[in-house]
Amino acid sequence: MKTIMKRRKAVVGAVVLFAALGSYAMNQGTYYTKVNIWYENPEKIFSTNYHVGRILKAGTKVIVTGTDSGDQVRVSGLGGRQIRFTDPETAISYIMTYVPRHSSISFEEYFERHFSETEPVFSFSKKEMEHIRRGTIGEGMCKEAVIVAYGYPPSHKTPSVKLDLWIYWVSRYNTRHVRFDGDKVFEVVN
Repeated sequence: MKTIMKRRKAVVGAVVLFAALGSYAMNQGTYYTKVNIWYENPEKIFSTNYHVGRILKAGTKVIVTGTDSGDQVRVSGLGGRQIRFTDPETAISYIMTYVPRHSSISFEEYFERHFSETEPVFSFSKKEMEHIRRGTIGEGMCKEAVIVAYGYPPSHKTPSVKLDLWIYWVSRYNTRHVRFDGDKVFEVVN
C-alpha cells in the first residue's frame, strides 16, 4: 500500500512539474508585437499601459524568453506575472508586468493581446497607418487601428472595447478619453 501511495505521489509530482515546464516553454520563442508597446524603462512595462516614453512598434519581431508566476514577482509591492522578451535587432531586453488587480482579463489573454506567432498584416487607411507609426490617435480612426496605435485600454477602466468610451492612462495621474461614434473616433480628450 505504501509503495502504491509513493508511486501516485511521484506521478502527481511529475505531472505538476511537466505542466509547469510546459506552460513556461509554451510561451518561449519568436513572436511579433501586435500593438505599439509604450515604455519609459524597458524592464518596467506595466499592464496599465502608460503612454509616456518610447514605443516598441507593432509588428516588431521579438524573442520571448519566458514568463514568471505571480508568486515570484514583486514589483513595487504589486504581485504580478511577467513576460520577458528581447528585440534581436536592438538587443534591448524588455519585461512586461501584468498586474491582476488592474485587469479584468487573464494573463493568457494579456499575452495574446500583445504577441502573435505570425507577423501581423495591417490593412488600415494611409492616415490610420501614420497615426499607428507615430503612436497617436486621430478622429476617424477605427477601433482596431486605435488598438494597434495605442494598445488596449486598461480593462479596469474600460472593461470592454465594445464600449464607446475608452480610458487610457497617459501617466500615473493623467488619463486620455477616446470617444467613438460606432467604430470611428470622434473625440480625444486629455
